Amino acid sequence: MAVHTRYRITDPDVSDIRSFPALIEIPYFLRHHRGRLNSIGNLIAMVSNRMHSHPNYVRVTAFHHHQTPYAAIDALAPPLAEFFEQTYILPIIYPIFDRYEERIEQLAPRLSRSFAERGILIPSEARDEE
Repeated sequence: MAVHTRYRITDPDVSDIRSFPALIEIPYFLRHHRGRLNSIGNLIAMVSNRMHSHPNYVRVTAFHHHQTPYAAIDALAPPLAEFFEQTYILPIIYPIFDRYEERIEQLAPRLSRSFAERGILIPSEARDEE
């Protein structure tokens, strides 16, 4: 069973939600670092305060197949640093090995519920679109 999120970054209604317009820019920043992101799969973003117009931080869960979680953080650091520089929204990266993506509901039910209630899926193919 794949991970379930409330929204996909490509959904037309995501831009209408007050705290999400800045997050729609994340695929743009990722697109410029394709070479570094070969081992990064789907990303799930969750804003710190959904009800506010400008979130303080965004939690980015990265499903990856790097050797270590640090390598996934290192790969995402440049594009998310650019995102922070432009938006002043702090991205916090939580790497999870992609082999657990299909079983996230069983392994981390609380996290799975958070994804379903307020997660925004940034599929790996979304950052490849030009």
